[in-house]
Amino acid sequence: MSESTKSPKIFISYSWQPIQNKNWTLEFAERLSRDGVHVIIDEWDALEGMDKYSFMEQMVNDPNIKRVLLICNGSYQAKANDKKGGVGIESMIISDEIYSQADQTKFIPIVRESKDGKACLPTFVNSRFYIDLSDPEYYEDNYEQLLRNVFDKPKSSRPPLGEPPAFITQDDPIKSQTANKLLPLINALKNNKSNTEIFINEYLDVFINSVMEFQFSEEEADRNKPLDEFVLERLEKMSIFRDEFLLLLKTYSKYSTFDTEIFHKFFENLLSRTLNSQYSDQGISDHFNFFNYELFLYFTSFLIKNELFKELQYMLYNPFLISKRDRPIEPIMYYHLNKPVYSLNKGRSERLRLNRADVTADTIKERIHEDFKFDEIKETDIMLYYVSCFQFDPSTFGHFAWWPHLTVYHTYRLPIIEKCISERHFNKIKSLFGVQDKDELKEKIEVIREKGADRIQRFHNEFPHLTNVFDFDKIGKYK
Repeated sequence: MSESTKSPKIFISYSWQPIQNKNWTLEFAERLSRDGVHVIIDEWDALEGMDKYSFMEQMVNDPNIKRVLLICNGSYQAKANDKKGGVGIESMIISDEIYSQADQTKFIPIVRESKDGKACLPTFVNSRFYIDLSDPEYYEDNYEQLLRNVFDKPKSSRPPLGEPPAFITQDDPIKSQTANKLLPLINALKNNKSNTEIFINEYLDVFINSVMEFQFSEEEADRNKPLDEFVLERLEKMSIFRDEFLLLLKTYSKYSTFDTEIFHKFFENLLSRTLNSQYSDQGISDHFNFFNYELFLYFTSFLIKNELFKELQYMLYNPFLISKRDRPIEPIMYYHLNKPVYSLNKGRSERLRLNRADVTADTIKERIHEDFKFDEIKETDIMLYYVSCFQFDPSTFGHFAWWPHLTVYHTYRLPIIEKCISERHFNKIKSLFGVQDKDELKEKIEVIREKGADRIQRFHNEFPHLTNVFDFDKIGKYK
């Protein structure tokens, strides 16, 4: 038995009048005893020949007495205030203890009676928190509260302290713009305010504007240091935006119904702005390319982790409407958020002779967010590739399909697919492949095989072929 659950000792101070109060108190003491509390009360512990005032003083001052319960009815209130009788003596002893001791939690008023809507509390405790046992409707709940107090087992306890969000510890003025919008947004979500959507849209607009502050200036375009160094420096500073975005997702999904259109519009705007950045055609927007890829990876991982599959299906099958420079608006799919990062994969790898298959993948792994496991992000990367195979377009696929960088870290198991032995799980994720049942899924995968849509050669990128990943005999085997 732990220290906190050993029988704690308590002393009960009460008035013998009226007789109903004495009888109630004795029944109350008996119940506490049955519930493991060592009760000391004059009726049981003050023997003949003992000095009753000395007994009371000893009980109140005894360090082994964990709690002193004051049973407050009209008689107890009057006698304590008038300093009459045993209650009056006890009240003087107790009030001296209360005002002279640092630990004031030892004394708990128990309200037995109220008059004119006010608890019958003596003056010396009328400003203290009390437990109300006067109302039969709430008696059991409040009795449980008392027991938890005596045994130091509160119903709720303080959660462990975490680290302050990154935007709190950063001093960069660009980042503070987003922080100034994020804090009131989180407050609006937690308090269910009616104007939450306005806060979200304002925050996401400022978010994109702040990200765009990191595009290269003309002077930086004539750089005197390797491009990959510039890119990594910017990515380090832009980490704050990824972390803020994940905090927003976590808070938003907890306190609000998930409106996918808000985030579809956000990624559409982010993609449009970064594609139209000043130097996007000069190979020095790789930090934007990496940032878009990483952010969408985490966004998708979050949806999968929280089983928001319908919301994810909306994101993956509804095109973004993008106008690049002066060209007409063009519908493009989510895999345009995954554009090559040449400065890392080619420039940095060759310059430093790293002999690495994919420096983008290495960088994602090095920057992993504490709320996610790398295997989760890697599985998301593969799923986004598989879904792009179902959207196969021979005219563009070779250039713009989702490239699963993280598969250079070899993958042999995909839990999200393996769980399809559960009919319930399969019915949740089947919309990601645009099918209604496993027969249709089988037909589509056969078309993918015939067209060669799963065309990544498994040299460095080792993971299951789409034609082999599903065991159709086992799909939906269990309810």
